[in-house]
Amino acid sequence: MAPPAPRGFTGLGATPGNHMVDNGSMPPSRSDRQIIIFATVLVLVAGLVVAGLIFVVTGGTKDTPKAAPLFLGLEPELSAKIDEGGPLYFANPFGGKGFWLDVENNKLVAVAIDLPKGSNCLVKWRDTRKAYEDCYENKFQVDSLDRYAVSVGPVGKGSPKDSVYVDFRVRTPPPTE
Repeated sequence: MAPPAPRGFTGLGATPGNHMVDNGSMPPSRSDRQIIIFATVLVLVAGLVVAGLIFVVTGGTKDTPKAAPLFLGLEPELSAKIDEGGPLYFANPFGGKGFWLDVENNKLVAVAIDLPKGSNCLVKWRDTRKAYEDCYENKFQVDSLDRYAVSVGPVGKGSPKDSVYVDFRVRTPPPTE
């Protein structure tokens, strides 16, 4: 029986005249280093391309758009949708709270979803109750809520005559009788 091989030596790669070969690590060859450098540069370039695409898609350094009248659609279509299924909710694209588009006295109104008293409680339309409801289940009708200015008509050259716009800059209390 042969004596055990010293540490670091194996019988792998042994030749007939040499029974034990040092199996130590070899330094990477020039072509190995080139592949590693190329792959690293490729990963960095891909990361920069992805970061650039994200920058472009999200608008880059553009500020949030300034509040201006927002086009909602055409009056006959919006009124028909409200008649069929109740008020329509719209999110505020300028970062504020949204609103409900409803009909009052045969005219479109944009109802604010927050109560005027500064409460954090928001109103939602409850179709089962046919009323707006706050977080305490208090009922409100459209004529008791704040609203934003709504205009119907062309705003610029070429816009349809029955275009509906809401202006978030103008908020008014409910009408008094």
